[in-house]
Order: sequence, then structure tokens, then C-alpha cells
Amino acid sequence: MTKGFVIVAENTASTNYVDCAEALALSMKHYMPDCNITLISNNDSDVFDSVVELPYGDLASDSDWKLINDWQVYEASPYDVTIKIEADMVCTSDIGYYFDLLQDMDSYRDWETDRKSVV
Repeated sequence: MTKGFVIVAENTASTNYVDCAEALALSMKHYMPDCNITLISNNDSDVFDSVVELPYGDLASDSDWKLINDWQVYEASPYDVTIKIEADMVCTSDIGYYFDLLQDMDSYRDWETDRKSVV
């Protein structure tokens, strides 16, 4: 069973989210050198283990609100078990334990994020 993190990143007129995702991936690899990280985007990058295009393209091409594309993660992820994380963060510790923590759940969203952890 494959496990990995996915980051959806589409640039906007004001923010280069692919650059943000690359910084996040590098910070994750610092604390978890063997973790699998995939960028889901219509942009290319050599920082990730793999890059997968949005299966249905950028459905918000004329908008700065790119979250409309997030549902495509379910079809785009190359992993059996996937944790989707936001592009505009950094990792300050090993977060691989979330795979064990969430193993008995089909789907999970952290509505009350503890600011001490990176999720």
C-alpha cells in the first residue's frame, strides 16, 4: 500500500503557489527524507517525487480562488493512502504520524487546527 502527501498548487495573478509548494516539499523532505510528495498542478517542478496534472484542468483559470480544484485530488493522487496539505505552509517537524493517526478513517478534515502542529 502506497502512502503519500499531495499538494494542489495553481498560481494566481498575485501568488506563486507552486513556489510555496516547493518550499513546503523541501521542508517536509528535511524532516521526512523518505516521504512521498506529489504536486498536483498544471505547472511543472523537479522538487517533487511526481507531478500530476489536474485531471479536469484548472476550473478556476480566471479566478484567484483556486480551491475549486481541490476535489480533483481524489482522482489525481497516485497513492492508496493520501494526505492533502495546503501549499502555503512549511513543515517544522515529522508529520508522518498522521498516517497512523488517521488509518481507521475514510475521510478526515481538521476543523480546529492546533497551531502547535503542522497539518
